[in-house]
Amino acid sequence: MSNPEHTKIVSREQWAEARKALLQKEKTLTRQRDQLNAERREPPRVRLEKVYQFDTPDGRKTLADLYQRLGRQQDAISDYERALELATLVPEQQFIRRRMQELSSENVRS
Repeated sequence: MSNPEHTKIVSREQWAEARKALLQKEKTLTRQRDQLNAERREPPRVRLEKVYQFDTPDGRKTLADLYQRLGRQQDAISDYERALELATLVPEQQFIRRRMQELSSENVRS
């Protein structure tokens, strides 16, 4: 709280102008904060060059499996597609295609 001894006393017109200037500064700051938050939500990403697997209580899971478990179907599909691009063995490719079909059929049922 400000010290009453140092508070500047002005006319209503001066107060209104000072208030308008302060509101303009607040609007500018709000727009800058909103822009920063938008940039924070969508940072640039590095393309994954391999299929990562994670040890979970349910066994080994891929990133796509974890996305699927979180209900982030589009992210799971994107990760399966990326894994398909990286897969070099036919059995791997078949497995990934099966997982993608399972995910697609789950989306149709939902």
